[in-house]
Amino acid sequence: MKQISFDDLKPGYDIAVIGSGASGCAFLKNIDPKFNVLCIDYRKFPRFKACSGIIVTEGKEYFNDVNIPKSVFADTTVLNLKYLDLDNNLQSYSKKGFLNTWRKNLDEWLFTGISNPSIDFISECKFIDFYYTSDKSYLVVTCEYKGVVKTFVCKYLVGCDGANSAVRSKISNKHIRYYVAIQEFIDQKFNDDAYFIFDSTITDFYGWVIPKGDKVEIGCALNPYRAKEKYDVFKEKIKKRFNILNDGKIESALILRPKNFSDINLGENNVMLCGEAAALITPSAAEGISNALHSGKYCANSLNSSFGKSPIGVYKKNLSGLLARLKTKFKKADLISDKKLRVKLFSD
Repeated sequence: MKQISFDDLKPGYDIAVIGSGASGCAFLKNIDPKFNVLCIDYRKFPRFKACSGIIVTEGKEYFNDVNIPKSVFADTTVLNLKYLDLDNNLQSYSKKGFLNTWRKNLDEWLFTGISNPSIDFISECKFIDFYYTSDKSYLVVTCEYKGVVKTFVCKYLVGCDGANSAVRSKISNKHIRYYVAIQEFIDQKFNDDAYFIFDSTITDFYGWVIPKGDKVEIGCALNPYRAKEKYDVFKEKIKKRFNILNDGKIESALILRPKNFSDINLGENNVMLCGEAAALITPSAAEGISNALHSGKYCANSLNSSFGKSPIGVYKKNLSGLLARLKTKFKKADLISDKKLRVKLFSD
């Protein structure tokens, strides 16, 4: 992959990818070098997303036979979870064996591992719009870099641009529920497992406390209305309960929480969506890394095998296992949001 200037933007590409987070990197890693590919990202690099960086079992499967460098991990041990229900005074333990990473380091490693020379990359470049050519065979894409607007033509457009996906908004006007994830890293060792915490006075989703090397991460997924105020209340509760003494730098990000399976949108015609842009995020836990990695890979593989035919049909078929797993999580999400029903999760 080579970084090019905006002036060197070509008039046409086989595939254009919007966004180079986990799903974008997985796509670029797996796309066949025979295609001319452009990837643009509105962020300045190295990129950063506020995220706990936990890699669940399905994410670990993506990295089978891959040596992840030590710098990616917050510590060398696997991560187990304790679930704490403050509404019902309940606690349970789950030996998960998840991986505990620094999200910034994970993203940088994924990005720098893309060696495909047929990929052009432009950072700080914003996707604006697209429309089809008169014969519906190609797309004309408009993008902007530091006030300068240009267009290029591509055969396929792949949206990997996250929760607030501009690509998704061009093919669907469906509103998908979203939350604000607020977190901070505090300079204090946390000698315990990670905690997922439920407190209906703060959120109908959950908060978390995660050991991160010599730091501890406190975070919470919140309704956007007065989110910072609610986070401050949550943080004070957590600091008191776990004897956390300091404060850290606050970071935030939008996260989707689809209500129904029908919120998931993999694209249409020559436009395909991956990761959170497709609403492929677990509604019970807001876990998105594993879904992003697998969807990016499956999307690339579908174009590798079916370019010019019907790759979106192949993409949907390849994702059937992941979609079936997500479909089972909506009932659990409803239980989490109801403090009375949530008891069932601790009794199972």
